[in-house]
Amino acid sequence: MNLILKQERQVELDRERFQRIKDGLEKEASKDQQENDAALFIQRRIKGILARKRIDEIRAEEMVFLGMSRKPKLGAIAQMKKTMDERKQIQKSYLTDYLDAKEDVK
Repeated sequence: MNLILKQERQVELDRERFQRIKDGLEKEASKDQQENDAALFIQRRIKGILARKRIDEIRAEEMVFLGMSRKPKLGAIAQMKKTMDERKQIQKSYLTDYLDAKEDVK
């Protein structure tokens, strides 16, 4: 609903501006000015998107810190590699224990 009202308001503003240009009360923007306006518009939108994304990340970190949500799970491949590394460490410790016990028996 709010978006529709904004669009209607923008259409009304465009009509008023066009009428002022037609009546000679306002000059039409040059090509350079239009390009600058477009660039500024895009920059504002991108900055807004990036700011909202960063706020979402901060909010998620804060929720984890407060204990109100769980830590994000690792991906399947990352979890697999972590498990494999842990198993290799255990196998190495068992191997050293075995070799030490074998030496003690001799």
